[in-house]
Amino acid sequence: MTRERATKPSSRARAAGLCLNLARLCLYLSLLTPLILSRALYFPAVTGKTIFFRAAVEGALLFFVAAYAFDPRSEEFLTPPTFFKDSLVILLVVFVCFHFFSAFWGDNARLSLFSNFERGEGGIQMLHFLLFFLLVLFLVRSPGQWSVMLFVSICVAVVVCLYGIGQWWEYRCLAAAGGDGPAARACRPGTFLGASIRISGTIGNPIYLAGYLIFQLFFVTYLAVKTNKGSLRVFLVAVAVFFSVCLFMTQVRAALVGFLAGVAVLLLGLGWLFVRDQKEKAPPLVKKFSLAAFSVFLLILLLLYFLVPQTRYAALLDLAALKKALADRLFVWAMIVSAIKEWPWGWGVENLPPLIDRYYDPRLYGLEEQQGAMSFDRAHNLFLDYAAIGGLPLALLFLFLWGLFFYRVVGSLFHRSVDHQSRLVALAFVACAVSYLIQGLTSFDVNTTYQALFLFFALFLNEGGKMGRMDKKTGVRPKGVGGGKKEPGGVNKEKGPWVRWAALCAVLPIVAVTFYWLDWLPWQRARLLADAFKATERHYNRLIRVPEPDWGRFFLDTDARFREALHQQAPVGGEEAFIAYSRLLKEMLMDAKKQEIPLPAGEVTAAVGRVNAEGEKLSAYVPLRSHTCLEQAGMNLAAAEITGDQESYRKAAELIHTVLRLYPRKMQAWVLSLEIAVAKGDREGADSAWRRIHALRPDIGSLLDRQREDYRKRFGTVPGHAA
Repeated sequence: MTRERATKPSSRARAAGLCLNLARLCLYLSLLTPLILSRALYFPAVTGKTIFFRAAVEGALLFFVAAYAFDPRSEEFLTPPTFFKDSLVILLVVFVCFHFFSAFWGDNARLSLFSNFERGEGGIQMLHFLLFFLLVLFLVRSPGQWSVMLFVSICVAVVVCLYGIGQWWEYRCLAAAGGDGPAARACRPGTFLGASIRISGTIGNPIYLAGYLIFQLFFVTYLAVKTNKGSLRVFLVAVAVFFSVCLFMTQVRAALVGFLAGVAVLLLGLGWLFVRDQKEKAPPLVKKFSLAAFSVFLLILLLLYFLVPQTRYAALLDLAALKKALADRLFVWAMIVSAIKEWPWGWGVENLPPLIDRYYDPRLYGLEEQQGAMSFDRAHNLFLDYAAIGGLPLALLFLFLWGLFFYRVVGSLFHRSVDHQSRLVALAFVACAVSYLIQGLTSFDVNTTYQALFLFFALFLNEGGKMGRMDKKTGVRPKGVGGGKKEPGGVNKEKGPWVRWAALCAVLPIVAVTFYWLDWLPWQRARLLADAFKATERHYNRLIRVPEPDWGRFFLDTDARFREALHQQAPVGGEEAFIAYSRLLKEMLMDAKKQEIPLPAGEVTAAVGRVNAEGEKLSAYVPLRSHTCLEQAGMNLAAAEITGDQESYRKAAELIHTVLRLYPRKMQAWVLSLEIAVAKGDREGADSAWRRIHALRPDIGSLLDRQREDYRKRFGTVPGHAA
């Protein structure tokens, strides 16, 4: 009885255990981030993910500190001192901190810190990824905890891929239905957001899904090697095959090449194991693993052989087609390299669009529209992205980080004391890293790949001691960051109660303010923007069908909806709200003109004037990008073509002049300048714009057929340089 009382945990220990379990639960919940897809938010595939991940990590931090305040003697706080001295951890922390501080020497520090709804990858988000990484190291240690972590991630990836299969099915159904109304309605269009022949799942872009699946395939492989249950291993192999097929269905060429290269590295490593142990009988695990890897490799090759002509992968077999497919990337890479040469110390995160505008290559015009964007905001290359963000120091840190990783993991393969299972795990780490880096040659990291990447490094550090890292003095292999005994003094020394509770009292308001400022307010603005879009489109579609529409009320209601989103106090999304308002109004005015719907000139002019006034307010504290000015200029031009208002023409020309003064090679601005001159009847200005366009792009050809026809209708002849 006395012994039972002595071993019964105290109330403090129980409270600490509860808080630690809640912190661990928050980390598990953060792995649901890729599933977040909300049509109620602006950028439905991105905004919710960004906010949800931050909130989950902030919750984990709060419960972790609370557990320390209750009982610092918990096992999770008895971390060996070697954890803080691990060179890989230090290098990763320095990399993230340098990435964060690069925000302060960019053109727009606010945007660098908070990013925007479209990306959500600013400096503060990177700090959350680092915090996620450190909390995983502290809270996920035992094999059972890691199994739960990885199983949650894999199950989430399965759901993401099933959504992608739904996208593919809906696209195929609609394509088969053609223009048949009843047949098309039977396909339930709109059930899956982003239905396409290239699946993107709930992540929103095939490129992002492919990068995400590379890490999920590694997690599946890791668990398949670690488990001793044959049925579970068979299930995991089936999941790996499913992920491989889904990766193929993304039709991302670089990701497929990276995946095949990773599997090839894996097969070569397995062959090396067979040769190395030829005197001994190869263990069954190595044989089974080799068979599974070869089967997946063969499956992808068979898919390529039979389906290449029907997919984007055909460009891989034709050098000319491949060069054409990479044309936009090659132009952007050259522009980024020019920017790095000018200032090799970095331009700040989220500050690449002004660089691309400054060194704009006119040959990129036309390719951007094919990508569905007015301009590129990333280098679409991991190494160039980091070199442009933080300069050569950040790029070197990125290279050193991976160099240290490969040095450790490859070195572990040659330790005699390492068993076959650990060697298989090491080979899987190498294969995943090779696949990730190759696919990164034409892409960049986003929230879902960042989270998987930091989880990958945390797992590697947890496995470090099992893959042959030896202490040089004692020859004893350390247990790694996942374990360790309590040692006197140092980081395990129990602090006084007032220090622990002071830490909790300091963290609590920080987490509360962060949650309100970075999560709640952005969520509110994203919801307001999405609601404004939907309500305005419904209102417009209803008005064009009634005999006597009240356009004055429509423009006032639209302004009220967007004004609420514009004036919301979130640190992110202000410029995007203005772009959304300008673009929506421009598209509706152009649609009304196309359908020959009469609009009251006074109401249109007043509505555009209100938008211009909001732009003036925004430009007072935010340096507007060329994209923003072009959207606003397009709105003013659309209004002027309907009303003939000279002030709208003047405002459009003024905005274009601002863009061309800063970026004289920006083709979109010159084309819009031409359209403004033609609409005004300014032949001299139109001819001047034509000459400049053809000087920048002598091969402009059919890209300006519409503008050429408008010129002919207006002036009765074709422009001299286009004859």
